[in-house]
Amino acid sequence: MIDPALLEAVARRAKRIGVGGDEVLRCHGLLPSDVITEKIANHLGLPVDPLLRVREPVSLGAACAGVLARHEPGWSRSVTVAPRGAGVRNLAEAIQNDPRLAKQLRLADPERFNEHIRAAAAGTLAQDAAYGLQQWRPDLSAAETNWKRPIIVAALLSVAVLVAALTTPAALLVVVEYLLALSFGCWAALRFAACLVRPAAKSRIEIPDRFLPIYSLIIPLYREAEVVPRLIAALKRLDYPPKNSM
Repeated sequence: MIDPALLEAVARRAKRIGVGGDEVLRCHGLLPSDVITEKIANHLGLPVDPLLRVREPVSLGAACAGVLARHEPGWSRSVTVAPRGAGVRNLAEAIQNDPRLAKQLRLADPERFNEHIRAAAAGTLAQDAAYGLQQWRPDLSAAETNWKRPIIVAALLSVAVLVAALTTPAALLVVVEYLLALSFGCWAALRFAACLVRPAAKSRIEIPDRFLPIYSLIIPLYREAEVVPRLIAALKRLDYPPKNSM
């Protein structure tokens, strides 16, 4: 049983920083994550999914959104969700508007849900991490999409260089010297041009203070009392709102 005064403090904290009360409880370790999930499930009238089965097909896109289609012996086909924060409130409103959802949904602990996805979709996650950018946004990827053409070009150049080396070695040496000189000149010109380019001014993004994360600064000092006043003055000059003003 949690002290009601503590729950009120958690609610005030969650409202002040704009997160869910369950996130505050998890962050401060006031309750185990699975206990928080069980309490939320009891409040919403949903069963808890222990996520015991590992080898099952997983839709990675839906899983990243906290949704997992489940079908196990003894259970009808259902959907497991692992909301946190504002997602819990949205889920409660959805069930209130359509009580039939409670018969189709099961609740899972977010931490256990993430572990389950990492175990069930390890190969897919690795494949997506290695080749996902190349597949979905090839314009942002430096990976080569067509290996045949570079290999053919490299093979033809190698054959041409070998033939030239065997037939006209002196001419080949002159060509190589000119190519090296041209490469060096282009590289020097590129660096000189880069020195003339002015960096574009970065636009400043204004974020309300209450949406900024809270940081704790731990500064070790040993026999340095004389620098403490300057240190405090430097910290006060930081362009970041102090905790007591949030």
